[in-house]
Amino acid sequence: MKEIYLNNKIIAYSYEYIPMYSKNDILDRVNLMIANQNWVTSDAYMFSKTPKEIEDIYSFCSEKCNEISKNKNEFKLHKWISVLRSNPVQPMELDVENKQPTYHNHLSMAQLGNKKIPSYSFVYYFQMPDNLNGIYGNILFKDMDGNVLNYLPKENEVLVFNSNLSHAPIHSPDSTKNRIVIAGDFIISNDKKIKTLIWKN
Repeated sequence: MKEIYLNNKIIAYSYEYIPMYSKNDILDRVNLMIANQNWVTSDAYMFSKTPKEIEDIYSFCSEKCNEISKNKNEFKLHKWISVLRSNPVQPMELDVENKQPTYHNHLSMAQLGNKKIPSYSFVYYFQMPDNLNGIYGNILFKDMDGNVLNYLPKENEVLVFNSNLSHAPIHSPDSTKNRIVIAGDFIISNDKKIKTLIWKN
């Protein structure tokens, strides 16, 4: 486990995980899940029943969220697969006024969807883009004071962070591969639904 710092504070935890199934098996399953949701126009593909090829990934991420939160209660997961396309290049969401990437955090997203409060969010980097230059392929983290950290994940890396942490993935226009992540929100079952905006940039 590695701690990731921004402005002298721990903002995320990093782990390496090698899945039980082969990369080809997981990729075949991911592509099938995407094909079965051909109406989706965003980069996120939701599901409730976890395919066997990625069950162990979610088990590992859940275990780490339990350890970090010291949770002894029951928990739920909100699960999805995210694909940031390289060919054709998927346009980045930009804050036009500030000419910056559009940040988001999962507390605000839960509020918009009237969903339960997540304590932690996690991302497993199944496939990373290639031919990276500058900050292409990075994930940007921003704290409440506006400090920003550029972080380049590796394949088979898991990042766990507080769900109120603002972040933005950066696209990779020169890559020959899509960025594919297997992700989720960790929700302690006795948490209540969001009634007010908890996090605001």
